[in-house]
Amino acid sequence: MKNCQHCGKELKREQVWNKRKYCSSQCFGKSRLGKPRAYNKVEWNGVWLYPGKHLEVLKLCCSGMSPVQALQTVGANYSTLRRLRENPETAALLSKRACPVCGENMPPPLNRKYCSQKCRWDAKYARSAAANGIKPRFIDYENREKSLKLYQQGFSCSSIAEMLDISRETVKSWIYKTGLSKEFMPLRRQLKNATTPEEWLEILKNSGVVTERSDIVILVCERLHGGGAPGRYVSIATEKFWREDFRNGTCIAFCNILRNAITTIEWQGENFQMTRTFKISGTFVWPDEKLGKSIEVTRAEFDKLISIKKYRKNVKKA
Repeated sequence: MKNCQHCGKELKREQVWNKRKYCSSQCFGKSRLGKPRAYNKVEWNGVWLYPGKHLEVLKLCCSGMSPVQALQTVGANYSTLRRLRENPETAALLSKRACPVCGENMPPPLNRKYCSQKCRWDAKYARSAAANGIKPRFIDYENREKSLKLYQQGFSCSSIAEMLDISRETVKSWIYKTGLSKEFMPLRRQLKNATTPEEWLEILKNSGVVTERSDIVILVCERLHGGGAPGRYVSIATEKFWREDFRNGTCIAFCNILRNAITTIEWQGENFQMTRTFKISGTFVWPDEKLGKSIEVTRAEFDKLISIKKYRKNVKKA
């Protein structure tokens, strides 16, 4: 048996019979050419490649260009792309090709230009807008955040548009068509969207109510027709809501069907005190009848409910 004259590896029996001196064509080339060709490679993103069309096509593909466009730009044929895909290292880089519109990684197949149909239509709109001289669309994130915070404070769309000097339609789209508006929803709308009494009461407790006055107020969800005589309210309160464990200061509150009057009955020992307050409809919040028979809140929470305004007035700019 004989050994390779370049690497010293033992030759196979067929190679010895054919009077070969080297174990492979690589050893033959290295022994004849001196330094191996691998020293002429260049490193790019952790991959060693020979400089030329393969490297240029790989760079263009990773920058967001489609493989077909990269081949046309460099002037290479399809075999160049096939060799890049056969190499595991270069194929991994091709799989991380970024979408030219959103910058996300391109899913397979790798010959597509955009990651989704939406990015394709966005790019098409941008090309047509540039050809027709139309300014590109953009979102004013600063004014949108200000609009949502003002909306949370209770300002109407017209008031916000006047204060920020933008169109009312833009403010309405930011408030009613974006998912961010749920985080900045005013307390009035949150209570209106509640489906259970527990959820309604939890929203009210998380609204930052000061709990100094903790005496109980029972809110009667059912609304009564007309003003109602005092005896009618007292009979309803004693028949449906009176309990023996009531302490001094426990209050039962009613709201009429027009939502413009609040009637309260408060027991002080064996006597009671009845008050009726007239308020403009929409200037306070009351639990809906679908939430049940009644809801118990504290005095501080009750004061907050009857002080929530529908909309805040416009603030004049200086």
